Amino acid sequence: MVLRVNSCCFGCCDIRIGSYIIASLSLLSSLYITYYTASSAGMGSVGGDWDTGDIVGSVLTVVNILLMIAFLVCSILLLVGLNRNSSGWMFPWIVVTMIIIVLGIIMGILMLVMGIASGGNFVHWALAALVLFCESCFNIYCWLIVFTYYTDVKNGDVARYLPEAGGHYGAPKV
Repeated sequence: MVLRVNSCCFGCCDIRIGSYIIASLSLLSSLYITYYTASSAGMGSVGGDWDTGDIVGSVLTVVNILLMIAFLVCSILLLVGLNRNSSGWMFPWIVVTMIIIVLGIIMGILMLVMGIASGGNFVHWALAALVLFCESCFNIYCWLIVFTYYTDVKNGDVARYLPEAGGHYGAPKV
């Protein structure tokens, strides 16, 4: 089974640079989502109505915050792994991102079911599900890029990213 892509950003950069971009975006998005979720749940400075009696909402909020904190840690580990060319540091990000992808697809399906069950608000639920499905597709693409570099590092095949091979490894020469 060979899951790999040949370049990132539709040919604009190689897999290693793309993995750095994805690690940076992962770090920033996990920070933002953690802050937004905590603040909208009444745990931060930005307000939002939150019914503390809603047990399901409370549990989902806590699970989301914990998952985003795990994603934040894994994004930092991915950056360390990219700097050290160590596949062991990259693996947690691969696992947590796959969990996020699966949960996103499940939530999208549940939103479609809720839209059908709600009757009048189907378009609202269908659009929310569409956003989740698009996000999951983007996450799959990012996961494939990092997984490709992970397998290259694990197999000791990072020479293709050296400048002599046409890659962008290391600092640019002036």
